Amino acid sequence: MLDDLRVEIERERNGLRDRYDKLAADAAFSYQALENDSVASSMSSKIDDMTDTMIRYSGRIQSLERQIGFVIGLRSQVEEFSQENAAEGLAADAVPPGRG
Repeated sequence: MLDDLRVEIERERNGLRDRYDKLAADAAFSYQALENDSVASSMSSKIDDMTDTMIRYSGRIQSLERQIGFVIGLRSQVEEFSQENAAEGLAADAVPPGRG
C-alpha cells in the first residue's frame, strides 16, 4: 500500500514538473516577445500569470517531494519493525516449553 501511495505521489510530481517546464518555456518565449513587440500590456499580464503559476507549481513540487520522503521513511520503519518482530518471534519459539 505504501509503495502504491509513493507511486501516485511521484506520478503527480512528475506530471507537475512537466507542466512547470512547459510553462517556463512559454514564459521565456513570451518575455522575449514582450521585449520585441508592442503588445506589452497584454503580454505583461500573461507573464505575471505564468510567474504566479510557476511559483504555485514549485511549492507543490516541494510538498510532493517531502511527502515522497515521508512515505519512503515510513516504509523503511514498517520493514524494520516487521523484521524485529519476526526475530523476536523466532527467539520465543526457540525457548523450550515451561522455560519462557
